[in-house]
Amino acid sequence: MQDSKQIMYNGKSGKIEFLDSLGVLQTSSPVVADLNNDGFDDGVVCINYIVAEKEIFRTYRNMLVIYDFHKESTYQLTQEIPGINLSSTPWVGDLDNDGKLDIIYCYLTNKRNETAMDGFKMVRLSLETERKKQVKWGSYMGSNYDGVFK
Repeated sequence: MQDSKQIMYNGKSGKIEFLDSLGVLQTSSPVVADLNNDGFDDGVVCINYIVAEKEIFRTYRNMLVIYDFHKESTYQLTQEIPGINLSSTPWVGDLDNDGKLDIIYCYLTNKRNETAMDGFKMVRLSLETERKKQVKWGSYMGSNYDGVFK
């Protein structure tokens, strides 16, 4: 089974606040930041999917997707690219201290074998989004790297 589900739980009530089933073979964690400066945090996750080629081959492609929880919508942040991201959590913050958000993420470049370690790419996106507030959960285990949300 290759399907993936994205689930967001309310830590106080235990209630499921968000549930979706985008992509396949996805084990990386989403990160959270206000990417459209509407005052509400959005989720960022890399989504993998399978494309059939010539009816006998399957290839993997991936892209970054934004969950706008406030508007209850999902939109594509990056173009789809060949390869797969099995478990690399994106990072969101202001890498160069220019007041704008940056995203760093990685993926495997082999588009036919999901576990092949024969190619790796790290991507930096310099967004035009101003960082108006602190990024609360911008990396794996949170912005403070301790797994605690304050």
